[in-house]
Amino acid sequence: MQTLANRRWDSSRTSTKDWWMRLRPSSVSKSSPFHTTEPLINCSDNQWQVDFNLSLKSFEPHIAGCLNLINLSAVAPSSPPIFFTSSIGTLGNWSSKHPGHLVPEEALTDPNIPIAQGYSESKWITERLLDLQEVNPVCALRC
Repeated sequence: MQTLANRRWDSSRTSTKDWWMRLRPSSVSKSSPFHTTEPLINCSDNQWQVDFNLSLKSFEPHIAGCLNLINLSAVAPSSPPIFFTSSIGTLGNWSSKHPGHLVPEEALTDPNIPIAQGYSESKWITERLLDLQEVNPVCALRC
């Protein structure tokens, strides 16, 4: 992922009148009846089920939901940035694959880097999807 500065982040887009609308991203699509009189300022995807025993397939609704947020952000007149809370699990095998090297601050393209568990793999896939979209700025946090 590029830094916000590289993606032409415009800090004037933030507002003291920011508001939050809670919705399930898997239910949002370009054709959803999503209407508001206020501009959409930010899209955030940060509430995934944390369960390290679930398979990758179990997280498909979350991945699809992020795709929906990408689409929503792309059609919104204000072109809002997307904030994504990722996982440290997306880096699980970094040190064994790249001993002595620091983790770069960008999306990783090697599918063998995340820990082999559904949660981490789904977060890695979503990071890749966000990195590949070129519509709006993206900020991914690995926690």
